[in-house]
Amino acid sequence: MYKLRQNVLSGYERSLAKNLKWLALAAGALLLSPMANAQISGTKTVCASGCDYSSINDAVSALQKNGVNGKTTIQIKKGDYEESFSISGIKGVSATNTITFIGTGTAATDVHIHNTNSPVIEMAKVSYITLQNLHVEQENMDYEYKAIYMYGVTNCTIKNSRITSPIDNSDNYYDMDGIWIENSTDNLIESNIIRGGYDAINEGGYNSGNARNVYKKNSITKFCYDGINAYGSDGNQYISNYFDSGTYQYASAVNSVDESNVKYLSNNMIMASMYYGIFLQPSGDMEFTNNMILAPSDCYYAVYMTPNSSKGNIKFYHNTIDQRNTGGKGVYGVYYDNRNKALIDFRNNLLTATSAVTMYNFNLNPNDIIDGNNYYTGGSALLVYNGTSYSSLSAYQSAAATYGDGANDKNVSAKYKSANDLHIDQTVIVAASKAIGVKTDIDGDARCPGFVTIGADESMYSGNPHFGKPSKPSFTSPSVAYDGNPTVFYNGASASTAASMSFKWYVNGKFVSDSLHLETIALTGPTSKVKLVAETCGGKDSTETTITVSTPPNAPTSDFISDKNVIRQGDVVKFTDLSADYPASWKWEITPVNAIDNGVSTPAYTIIAGSFSSTSVQVRFNYSGKYKVCMTASNKKGTGNKECKTDYITVTPAINMPTSGTVTITNSSGYLYDNGGPNKNPSGYYVQNKAVIAGCADSVFLVFTQFDLACGMDYIALYEGKDATGKSLNKCSNQSYSGSNFGATGYTGGPSSSSTGCAYTTAPGCIPAITDTFKASKSMYIEMGIYGYTSTPGFEAYYW
Repeated sequence: MYKLRQNVLSGYERSLAKNLKWLALAAGALLLSPMANAQISGTKTVCASGCDYSSINDAVSALQKNGVNGKTTIQIKKGDYEESFSISGIKGVSATNTITFIGTGTAATDVHIHNTNSPVIEMAKVSYITLQNLHVEQENMDYEYKAIYMYGVTNCTIKNSRITSPIDNSDNYYDMDGIWIENSTDNLIESNIIRGGYDAINEGGYNSGNARNVYKKNSITKFCYDGINAYGSDGNQYISNYFDSGTYQYASAVNSVDESNVKYLSNNMIMASMYYGIFLQPSGDMEFTNNMILAPSDCYYAVYMTPNSSKGNIKFYHNTIDQRNTGGKGVYGVYYDNRNKALIDFRNNLLTATSAVTMYNFNLNPNDIIDGNNYYTGGSALLVYNGTSYSSLSAYQSAAATYGDGANDKNVSAKYKSANDLHIDQTVIVAASKAIGVKTDIDGDARCPGFVTIGADESMYSGNPHFGKPSKPSFTSPSVAYDGNPTVFYNGASASTAASMSFKWYVNGKFVSDSLHLETIALTGPTSKVKLVAETCGGKDSTETTITVSTPPNAPTSDFISDKNVIRQGDVVKFTDLSADYPASWKWEITPVNAIDNGVSTPAYTIIAGSFSSTSVQVRFNYSGKYKVCMTASNKKGTGNKECKTDYITVTPAINMPTSGTVTITNSSGYLYDNGGPNKNPSGYYVQNKAVIAGCADSVFLVFTQFDLACGMDYIALYEGKDATGKSLNKCSNQSYSGSNFGATGYTGGPSSSSTGCAYTTAPGCIPAITDTFKASKSMYIEMGIYGYTSTPGFEAYYW
């Protein structure tokens, strides 16, 4: 009966059944779709039983399946979680819809997430994720096994957590890292303990794609190779981190290569078991300020810095660096090689050493700034400046004055709080220097205005000279000044008083200078007010006077003088106005303006200080020849005469050995230098520099006026003719290092050998006497080999 009824009504029933089936399928599909699963927000819990999820993996899977529609917190209860998981592919996450995985224990170790898989936690292409109060442990000691791996991550945070990897003493497990992060930006790693691993933190290898990541207040210890290994990152900041105890002899707390726009601020670093404590090789701007670095007996370089580009501006301010390695040769507090001519501003640093060299620098950029530092060592060599060693502050300052460096540097012992704490003892007088804009110290304490403690820690000891309240300052001034004419005001402070306070000069209420004395053209008639403010940490005082400013009686009679008239190519000459009748403006002219170098018109000189419209100007002459100098002075009464002096400056040729190829010299006389020129050390590795002197005379003569080469490694060899096949002119038989066609019998050694020693030859080497005159018929070939292992000043020779 049923079958018959069904057959009779089959058309209707089939239609109805079809519709019902479609509705059922649609409903089922809806239930199975993401839209049907409730998006997650609020607080969810994870524990073995009785929580929303029984594992962290379950919680992550739910987030990936459902997405979020509000701020979400995953509370992970105290316990042991042997898991590994990937946080990725979660929909709905935003700056407001954040996700936080937080351990609910009283300490990070209460929630222990561990595994032998790599990584234990992966964060891939996600944003606004926070890991907090967790212990994440990689248990497998093997290549490339990581605790946390971050890839393509933005605006994520890891904080108040403990991240551990196996402790590797062997350097065998490359990239077994605590945190590996690459192609990630704007992340915060804060207040974590990061321990063990090959690198504790690895910023992703040679081309990381990382930018603007912040590492703050982390404790980073027991790493094998690097505490932080950062390659190519841009805009990163490393602030108030603590480093200690590498486990491999060539470890570094920081290995920074090709970073740019980077800041290392207020970090505390104890360099136990580290060869290069801090290795800095920036390709762009870098600031390294308020850091404390303690280099114990097994650390050879507390800081090793060699910028990779001329585009970088390096600010190295207010660091405290104590080198305690007593190993002697090759041990330095700060070692920097500026061969690529970045601009390095090195000021107000405290560098102390048990017996080592406090600082070794060479290949300086003439525009580098080195001042306001305190160097102190128990050893015989205080510092090495531009490749030359100095045992006393005065000898160093005399040499450094050539570059405008070192005038305010000091040589004062420092007393630290304890053996492992480089904070200053607050009960003793400290070395101080002029403020340079760093307003707080390593602890965030305000620095004194004007005069500040040298180093990372600001002294608040009231017995410091710069804490006394200054007495009312005084200065002398002329009874009458002239409108626009340079006027000098002399500060009445004694040298000892001036050394403990700062000064500011104002003209008519406008700040014009912070110098000790004032020379200004800012005075205007009929009167001007000049004010001097003296300031210490104990307060400030000032004095002000009114100056009568008159109009000059006549247009000037132009005149000038130079400090030198005959110079070598590359030397600097200072021109100073001597005009009568109170000039207020100047126009300098030097001709020829250009020189032809290999067929190309090139500036014949460079302005080093001042300008062609200032009362004095310093000029470096780049090419040999005779130069005409003119100057026209003017004031309110009119333009004075144009004073010209023909052939006023004679520039003797000075040629540098080429870094490649052979240079041919045809000048009748002049100076010859190594490839560093008169002011820099020679550079290069395993290279030979060659020159031929081939003038028009029948004979060529040459004498060495300075000679200091790395003994047994660098050499000079001389031959008659145009190559090494000619007659040897060498009077020494010492053989320098040889191999792969490098090395020769010739001259090697010099004064530096007393500290660097000799290699591959018998000490003290063999150097030409200043009375040795070398003679060749028609032409002379000079060859210099540079091994590059040790930097020395090089040579200077005169030929005719």
